[in-house]
Amino acid sequence: MIKFILNILIRAMKVGLKYDENIKNDFSTLPNGYVVKINILPKNIAISFKFENNKITKIKNVKNLKYNLLVEFKDEKSAKKVLFGKMSLATAFCEHRIKVYGNLNNAIALTRIINLIECYLFPKFIYAKLFSPIPEIKVNKLKFYFMLLFGGNL
Repeated sequence: MIKFILNILIRAMKVGLKYDENIKNDFSTLPNGYVVKINILPKNIAISFKFENNKITKIKNVKNLKYNLLVEFKDEKSAKKVLFGKMSLATAFCEHRIKVYGNLNNAIALTRIINLIECYLFPKFIYAKLFSPIPEIKVNKLKFYFMLLFGGNL
């Protein structure tokens, strides 16, 4: 279940990178060839993606992977709270539910990207509780969902 949600998150990042200017700007702060690994302990449920040449590619083999940024949830309960919109990523970090290894500036850029993606994925009554101030959405949510579900190979 969590792996499925993480796959949707990566696909939503691809759609956001293609259509949203704020997401493009935040990704442009990351160096070319930047590898991010998201890991959920204790079962080591992991997913990785690489940002290269203004494209995101999911990395299939995450074992023995050299990454630039590792975001590690301490347990599945914390990961579910963040991924289902019950808690923001920043709050989880402040409550020590997440460990981050790598460049903190790049981690903050990734946090902004995920916050924007959550604004597209969740209804306003959910993301209004998570974020203050609320991030500005540049693309129609219906278009975003349509591209997420039926956009083909992004």
